[in-house]
Amino acid sequence: MNSIAAIPEEIINLFDKSNVPLSLASAGNDKPLIATNKKFCELTGYDNSEIIGKNCRFLQGHYDNTEARKNIHQFLDGNFGLSIRQPLINVKADGTPFINLLYMSRLCDASGNTRFILASQFDISNTQTEKLAQYGIALGDSIKKISPIAYQAGIILEGSIAAIANSTAMIAQAKLTLADLQSARHIF
Repeated sequence: MNSIAAIPEEIINLFDKSNVPLSLASAGNDKPLIATNKKFCELTGYDNSEIIGKNCRFLQGHYDNTEARKNIHQFLDGNFGLSIRQPLINVKADGTPFINLLYMSRLCDASGNTRFILASQFDISNTQTEKLAQYGIALGDSIKKISPIAYQAGIILEGSIAAIANSTAMIAQAKLTLADLQSARHIF
């Protein structure tokens, strides 16, 4: 994992031990990635050296994701609640598209200023409800461990564990999106 000095070491250690893909972006202008864990790299096929310093939008490839992008921008602008869970089409390093169930939450300082964006990714393209439930539990556990350590460093995790709740509707929508892509492009 690559990181910057402003991230408490304890968070980095928990990040590395997490069983779910995690990424951390700076709250700067373009929200560049400053840290990813091994699970993120396994999911996307990218090495840290290829992605640190880039905005995660590169994962969208040539796919439009208009509605998802709108919701993500509203979240980043502070107009969409404390956290967001949004499905969108992403592309792995080898060009394989997948439906990413993106979870994002802000990490803020004591004054309420966003310092980092914490994100987790989950491929719901061909998953089953029980796997999504297991992922939700693992993500919740990671966030529960990160929150008190972040708080000790003066960083508040704004996102709600409730946003991680299992959603069979998202899996159903992902399967419809994949079916549309398959029939239109024969790519899967």
